[in-house]
Amino acid sequence: MHGFFAGPTRGPRAVTPRTFVFVLLLAAALLAARPWSRPPVSDPAGRTPCPVLGITDGDTLRVEYQGREERIRLLRINTPERGAPGAQQATELLRGVIPKDGLSL
Repeated sequence: MHGFFAGPTRGPRAVTPRTFVFVLLLAAALLAARPWSRPPVSDPAGRTPCPVLGITDGDTLRVEYQGREERIRLLRINTPERGAPGAQQATELLRGVIPKDGLSL
């Protein structure tokens, strides 16, 4: 083939394990959240505002609840532990979906 756009052709690229884990975590987070399937609800009476103290990894965070630090694990979400491939991406993904002003429990 000749012309401006001609160049070496490549076959399909293999998906790296890192890319696969990232896409899998992103899909799991989107499916777990499903914000499009629930109508907005007002905050019911009795909920306690909880500032987020930190994100431990992709499925665990720390909050302040009634004056104490509590660890929260996300139900049905399992991400790589710290130091494992994909762990940093999972942690950053969780950091991006947790509201900056904290949670209500």
